[in-house]
Amino acid sequence: MSAYEEGGLPDAHAPDVPSAISMLVVEDDAPLAELFVALGKSKGYRARAVASIAEAKAALETAGCHLLVSDVRLPDGSGIDLLSWTRSQD
Repeated sequence: MSAYEEGGLPDAHAPDVPSAISMLVVEDDAPLAELFVALGKSKGYRARAVASIAEAKAALETAGCHLLVSDVRLPDGSGIDLLSWTRSQD
């Protein structure tokens, strides 16, 4: 069974998952952001968090990411709008 079939986050250390997968968490609730980052790091991801759409856009323009986890309600807009923006950047 592959890491993707087990449910939850795939383990970045598993043989069928590429190494150095980056994860960006967009969450304005600091304890929740820390939880998601810790979960990502425990699975081998290079995880980091930002607290707003503006910070997320800056981070994505600078370094990009493989996995984006976003809150829906953020101080400067909707996480859904952020996801739409990322798709328009391709």
